[in-house]
Amino acid sequence: MNNKSIMTIVTLISAFLFSMVIVFVSLSPLSELGPNANQFNSTGMWLSIAMIVMLYAVPLVIYHAGVNWMKYLMAVLSFLGLFTMVAIMITATIIGMTALSLSAFYPLLGMCALYCLANISWYLAAFPRNKQASAMAKSS
Repeated sequence: MNNKSIMTIVTLISAFLFSMVIVFVSLSPLSELGPNANQFNSTGMWLSIAMIVMLYAVPLVIYHAGVNWMKYLMAVLSFLGLFTMVAIMITATIIGMTALSLSAFYPLLGMCALYCLANISWYLAAFPRNKQASAMAKSS
């Protein structure tokens, strides 16, 4: 399997996990924090998922059309996704600890951790280490 195929698979997994994070946030106590929070199965939740799918699909389609520099834009978007997940994890942990209900956030924290692992895997697939470069580094 070539790098482009692996990148595509990991990108689709990442998009699925981000969508699942949105679902898990809407099921967690975070959904009750404000008037603009997404409730489960609401229009806002589905619009958020649609926006995430588009943010993943458009660059991926352009990359598959032969625009190879799109990989770097996808890397920036992947970093923003990682940053978002870390922020969600920190926020959920703080709210869970102050409300003494951290266990209510365990599924969300687990889904965020899976997303982070998928995005780290994406970087490894998108920017593989060259065997020749690693051999030169060992001899230095």
